[in-house]
Amino acid sequence: MELQSGAFTDQLESKGSLTPSEDHTCLLLQEHTEPHQPRHSRWRGITSGTRIYTDGSKTEKGVGAAFCVWSGQNIVYRWLAKQQDYNTVFQAEFLALKHATDHATSLPHHPVTILVDNQASVQAAANPRSINTTARAISKSLITGKHIHISWIKADVGYDGNEEVDRLAKEAEESDRDPLSVKAPIFFLKSIFKKKWRTSS
Repeated sequence: MELQSGAFTDQLESKGSLTPSEDHTCLLLQEHTEPHQPRHSRWRGITSGTRIYTDGSKTEKGVGAAFCVWSGQNIVYRWLAKQQDYNTVFQAEFLALKHATDHATSLPHHPVTILVDNQASVQAAANPRSINTTARAISKSLITGKHIHISWIKADVGYDGNEEVDRLAKEAEESDRDPLSVKAPIFFLKSIFKKKWRTSS
């Protein structure tokens, strides 16, 4: 397993298949929710094409992010990254979505569905004017990658891909590898400032 910038990658396809595509022109953002049962059921039956599952995890053991790529019934690529203990689970989930989107843009020009079980991440990715730089980067990739679709799926309902990426995120959080550098959340920085202010006064 190869280490890249603090993240693990496990690629099961040949690198020759990961060729950039240059003619992407639009954004298609979809949400699959329980009220739209026929649509949700139709998606669940898909066993062909490329799907990318993403997840983030935070426990007392650490913070981890991951995505895995499925082609048909097979996992063809895995990515994991550990983050700092002060990072939030939303930051972990968003980091996974960012790297999944980057990976999707490098795939051949055919439909790629990124499946996310966090609605806040899906909504943030749809806002090209977000104050969050990661959100803007994801949105830009989606706008220029018309073959990339983001869909929300319900967590904890037995999807193989979701269960696998959940395991990978937990594996990342428990690893002893160097964490990726991601900015600390504002509330953490404020708490540090308050501590310093109290000790100096």
